[in-house]
Amino acid sequence: MGPNEIVLKVAAALERANIPFMIVGSFASNVYGIERNTQDADLVVQLPAEGLTTFLEYLGSDFKLDPQLSFESIIAMGHYYVLRHLHPLFKIELFIVGDSEVARGEFQRRRKLIFQGTPLYFVSPEDLIVIKLRWFHADRRRTKDVDDVRGVLAVQQGKVDLGVIRERCDRYGVRDELEEIIRSLPALPRP
Repeated sequence: MGPNEIVLKVAAALERANIPFMIVGSFASNVYGIERNTQDADLVVQLPAEGLTTFLEYLGSDFKLDPQLSFESIIAMGHYYVLRHLHPLFKIELFIVGDSEVARGEFQRRRKLIFQGTPLYFVSPEDLIVIKLRWFHADRRRTKDVDDVRGVLAVQQGKVDLGVIRERCDRYGVRDELEEIIRSLPALPRP
């Protein structure tokens, strides 16, 4: 079972357990931008306490759940779980949606897209860009986030709301990083 199939299986189990979710991180970047390899997938979930047990039952024995603390949980200011698929070793990070207005807004703006023939919820491209820039701003070694933002902006030119992105970047102090990436993009050919 490959990464895409693992993500689809996790999403199906979340749906069966009536747990709202959205895909963020590199998987969302791959959908909106330029695909790259990744060793994990990040999902934000609205997880009621009783929902976790049901969700794990639907997943089956190929998955192991561990509470985890990492860079992303510190930036997101929230708790999350690492869900590891045993064959091959691939992890899914389940972030519990935060109580902040920002986190609730991002979750409300999620978009339903078709991924390998299956409708799934993804973070909006505008929110994804801002999140990736925040992660890079917090840790400059995370150049993959800049590459992801560049890929999303290149593929989505003319389809994302740059005014909204700029406003949110101003709020988090990452506007300079955004503008530098935008300047580096090639111009679209005129029709």
